[in-house]
Amino acid sequence: MARLEDDRTTAYGPVEVDLTGLTDFARALHDEQSQRYAPVASSAIDVFQSGQATVLADPAFAELGLARSAHQLSLDQAVQLLNAYSVALVALADTAGEIATRYAGSDAFAEAKVTDVGGQLSGASPVPPPADGLRRPV
Repeated sequence: MARLEDDRTTAYGPVEVDLTGLTDFARALHDEQSQRYAPVASSAIDVFQSGQATVLADPAFAELGLARSAHQLSLDQAVQLLNAYSVALVALADTAGEIATRYAGSDAFAEAKVTDVGGQLSGASPVPPPADGLRRPV
């Protein structure tokens, strides 16, 4: 039986990440959410939930009551969407920042040489022996 080589990943080139750009992107999203989006969304949500945007009902006009129900449902859904968008903006910004932080750490780790690690270890404090004086296997 012939074995097919799996070459799905060979078509991808190296992955390069602009850590500064990713960090700037995360900061810009946080600023956008907190300085621009949140104040406007908060004002809209306050109006939508206060009843100021609600159509008044008239018992003599049944269609107006139906329209009022549909309008209130639309307001409730708008509040949910505004809140969800805010949560998504923050999550995206946090994730971008976390990726930048982790990627920067992995780059430093990947570039470390044995002599770098040895140099760091030589300056480290020795591990104290166990309190009971017995040697423990490592």
